[in-house]
This record gives sequence, structure tokens and C-alpha cells, in this order.
Amino acid sequence: MAQAHFEFSPAIDISPQATAGNGDRPWATQARSAAATQDPTAFEIGWDHAHHRITPPLRHLHDHNPVRQGWDAGRATFGTRTLAATAAVQQWLALRLQAWQHGQLFEGVQVNPHFLTRIDAQACPVSRQVLSGDPAASVTRLNQAAAYAAGNLAVLSQQVIAARGAADWQQSMNRARSTAAGQPGDGLTADDWTRLAVLTSFATPLPHAQAAALPLRRRAMEDSWADVLVNRRWQHLAGLLNAADCERLLQRASQRDLVVGGGRWVSCDSATEGWALQLEGGLTAAHRPAVGPRRADPPARAAGASAAQQRQLTT
Repeated sequence: MAQAHFEFSPAIDISPQATAGNGDRPWATQARSAAATQDPTAFEIGWDHAHHRITPPLRHLHDHNPVRQGWDAGRATFGTRTLAATAAVQQWLALRLQAWQHGQLFEGVQVNPHFLTRIDAQACPVSRQVLSGDPAASVTRLNQAAAYAAGNLAVLSQQVIAARGAADWQQSMNRARSTAAGQPGDGLTADDWTRLAVLTSFATPLPHAQAAALPLRRRAMEDSWADVLVNRRWQHLAGLLNAADCERLLQRASQRDLVVGGGRWVSCDSATEGWALQLEGGLTAAHRPAVGPRRADPPARAAGASAAQQRQLTT
């Protein structure tokens, strides 16, 4: 039988004698400084794996991998003084690693373990399929031209993710129409594709007139918004108002506690902060920020565009 031997720590002594001392170990401090000029994002991912006493995937454990370097430095610094590795923490680390591997930006302040527990769902909002744990569900970006950021992430079934591929909201709406006309839907019904298109539109900056014409396919109002006459009358009403009118009305409704479930009003710029829309969510050689220090978990912000804010508050 063939055997393989993996030497995880050839260059670093993390024994209690070697690591005992004053706060942040000198070796770890030097390693972090050196890594800052190479790939600080990957280094911080490895560092946080060590902080929660989680071993990164095997493919990232070779000597020259920056994730491995961060993990080694973290182990030398923290030793056994680590934090709890909850399911949300493991999902958070895996999501950051996934974003880095695909060259996508990850907004590391708001998207934290607490945030991931808040967006967890019992059923897929698109297929209505019950999500019975991994790998039945996955956190994914709604707008694939934007970064991993609060407001752009949702839990969907693997079936929906596979069927969607790289489709944006408009392509998903086109698939809804073609499926309704009898074309194959890749495992999704016309209603599924419509829900996916509308959900994706909430994380996509759209002109007011275009956003106002989309049906609001929420679960409690599904039958009403699927009715052609209801949707036509809604579009007529929305067409009489411009974006500023809608904003004023919805702010007043929010101030008078008329928004079910509550809400917090944010500007378009604030709502899409960290989305890297100008970079289509990706990293460039000149734009590779480190994952910064953690701070107290803030409440999740509403999804991006002005139209998305308006439609969320109206429901």
C-alpha cells in the first residue's frame, strides 16, 4: 500500500518552550510583516484558522502557500489559547477561503460568523426545498458581479445554485419566461426562476422604472403578485412616482413603524459599501486589501440598490 507523509511544521518550533514569552511572538510579528507585502488576505485566513484551532484544507498546507504561512504564525502566537470553532465560524472561514481562491473580494467587517447565523434559512427561498444541512445548502452571492458582502449573500439549495450558473437577474427572468413556454428549466420551474430573478434583483442596482416593474414574489404574497392584473396595477402606481417620491413615502412609513419586521434606512453608497462593483467583485494586482481587525458584530445592512431598499420596505 502506498503511503504519504506530510510534514506540517518543518521550519517552526511551536513548543511551549519556544513560544513562551511576551504577547505576540517575535517570529509571528516578523512573519506577519513579511506576508503583508505578499498576500495578506490569505495570510489572515490562515491566521484565523489557527486562532480557532482549525486546520486549513490539505491543499493549502505546502510551505509556500500564504494560508499555511498565516496558520503557522497563528499557531506560534496562540498556542492552545484559541477560540471556539463553532459551525458558523467554520462556515465563515470556508467562505473566506472560497472567495480568495476565486479571486473575489470578501467584506470582512460585516460578514462574520454572527452574520452568517442571521441569514441561515430552513428552506430555500427559491425552490422552497427544505434545507437539511450541508451540502443541501450553501451561502452564495446573489449579484455575481459584486463581492462577498452583507446584502449580497443568501442561503440557496445546491440545486438552485447549479441551475443558475452565472446567470444574472435578467437572464434568470428570461429563463422563467422560456420555462413557462415549455422549454427545459434545468430542474427549476418557471416560478422558481421568477423567484430567483427577483431575489437577485434586490442585490442589483437598477433604474427606478425597471425595478418598479418587477413582481414582488414573497412567500406570503405569492398568489397576489403572480396575478397579472395585480402586477399591472402595481406597475401603474409605481410608474406615477419617481425614486425620490418612493424614498420619502417609505421613510415616513418606517418612521411610523409601518414596516413589518422593522428596517433601517441606508443610502445607496452605504448599502453597497464593500461590494467592489467597479471591480465586479474581484481582486486586482493593485487592489488586494487585508482582512482587517474584527470589531463588535454590527447588524446586517439591507441589500444594495435604492430600488431594492424600496421594495424590501414595501413588503
